[in-house]
Amino acid sequence: MGRGSADALFSQRPWLGWFFRLNLWPRLAIVVVIGFTILFAVTTAVGLAATQELTGQIFSDRRVLAEITAGQIDTFIGDIEQGLKVVAPPDLGPTAGNQAFHLLRQTRPDILSVGWYDATGRLVWQEPAGQDSLRPLVEETLRTGRTGVYGPVLDPATGRHGMAIVVPREAGAAVAVVDLDGPYLSGVLLQAKMLGRTGHAMLVNQDGLVLASTEVWERLQPGEHLQFYRQAGAARKPVAEVVPCEPCPGAEAGGDHLMAYAPLRAAPWGVAVGGSAAESLAPVYDLRSRVLMVGLVMLAGVLGATLAGAKLLVRPVEYLIGAAERLSAGNLEDPVRVAEGGEIGLLAETLDRMRVQLRDSLTALKRWGEELEAQIQARTAELRRLHEERGRILEKVLDAQEEERERIARELHDEVGQTIATLFIKLQILERAVNQDNDPEMVSNLTKELQSDALRALESVRRVSAGLRPRVLDDLGLIAAVQQCLRELRQRFGIEVELEARIPEETRLPRTVETAAYRILQEALNNAARHSRASQVTVRIGVETGDLILIVADNGRGFDVAGVLAGPTEGKLGLLGMQERASLLGGEWSIRSEPGLGTTVRVRLPLVGAQG
Repeated sequence: MGRGSADALFSQRPWLGWFFRLNLWPRLAIVVVIGFTILFAVTTAVGLAATQELTGQIFSDRRVLAEITAGQIDTFIGDIEQGLKVVAPPDLGPTAGNQAFHLLRQTRPDILSVGWYDATGRLVWQEPAGQDSLRPLVEETLRTGRTGVYGPVLDPATGRHGMAIVVPREAGAAVAVVDLDGPYLSGVLLQAKMLGRTGHAMLVNQDGLVLASTEVWERLQPGEHLQFYRQAGAARKPVAEVVPCEPCPGAEAGGDHLMAYAPLRAAPWGVAVGGSAAESLAPVYDLRSRVLMVGLVMLAGVLGATLAGAKLLVRPVEYLIGAAERLSAGNLEDPVRVAEGGEIGLLAETLDRMRVQLRDSLTALKRWGEELEAQIQARTAELRRLHEERGRILEKVLDAQEEERERIARELHDEVGQTIATLFIKLQILERAVNQDNDPEMVSNLTKELQSDALRALESVRRVSAGLRPRVLDDLGLIAAVQQCLRELRQRFGIEVELEARIPEETRLPRTVETAAYRILQEALNNAARHSRASQVTVRIGVETGDLILIVADNGRGFDVAGVLAGPTEGKLGLLGMQERASLLGGEWSIRSEPGLGTTVRVRLPLVGAQG
């Protein structure tokens, strides 16, 4: 800028006069300081934004971990509740009642005791025997008609603290007391403790009382973050916050904790996981410190080198101005070189050093970002593994149910059926023997009635056997089983049926696919006959692009799908069961229905990868 242009600028902006009255070195020093300060601010802002994003991810991971743990505990409570729903009452006899409760307790080592109460809340049977201390809880459950989960309670048999699960039944209520320090709850909470040295996890009730914890001193005590637990429990939403201790016995004195809370569905309780905020957010603090430290060192070093070289500057150089402009634009790859030596050469070397340091700093920031991304991906992979493990466990449970049904069906068919058939033959012999009596006609009529009763009992046993596990499904395949199922539907309910099968009858599909498709078909036909009041049902089944396609359509009265799925669990167990069976095999399930327009169920089950 020449003298004339400077005078013109001075006349237009008098407040810049002091700047142009300075020598070149002070003016250059001022410009360089301002420029590098802005660059430092921008670089620091970018780094701090990255730390803020990392902080949000840590909060999200902590919340997801709490939700997964809560889901595992919900599943555990649901399994015990389901077991209490299906066991027979003790008054049906030792083989039907007491053994069923005994088996439930033996298969769940966390259960301290089981018991049966009649419809008035009176204790009928308990294993092991103990005091009748749970009657108020049973009466409350019978009054509400819904499953109740209570805790902490003292187990009437062992005196240990536990969680009472009370399930109302038609003739009374079934009760199981689960050990709060049992292997399952302890194992689940220990999985959630993978948060570092100060990590801990606990199960708290709606009042903030710690029911189970990875820290022994916390159990059955008000939580160390009592206000946080109560507020999160009242809101019934997953949340993650940095909260103070109130106080923290056994923890770092005065230190805040990063805690996440997720509510349970089965009880008004929640799962809390967390640890010291200083430890949980250590990567954020470390990254923030590094960003600030590197930025300050970079600013001090580059600024000092630039000012030292600029002090020797005697005249402006267009090349160096251009090089500085390229640097400020972010071009850090082109080196700064000049042919001249002396003062210009020194300035060029200084600018080149600045370029290298900026590039290295940005490279380091990028590398730290990649390392953080790798850590996040590793954490995500671990959560995905836990989810897949849950799916595999649930699949094993369903497989076990199918094997049990097959065993019962075989016993009914081979043992009970043969017994009744033998009874029929003996009754025939009896008829011939007693016809020599004084009143052969009466004896003959009586024996014929017994024969008819035996035939009906034999037919009932065979029908139950076919319902539990139709042998035609194992012997002849899915299409034959579907045809038999449709014949029974027509005979029992008078419903017109139509089957469109694009699979040869002799074709065998993987066993898991055949079982899932047949059970889904059974549930859909049962809904059509009992709930939809349909007069006609159409079934289409075939293979398309490596998938089994099953469609069941009826002309019944239909229903509001969204309303039923959003309603109580008891009203949609059949729909959820069909959906769960399809999802376990990686398939898809959908239902379309409207009041007055019938119902259509569509299922796609992949054949590739299915177990045979």
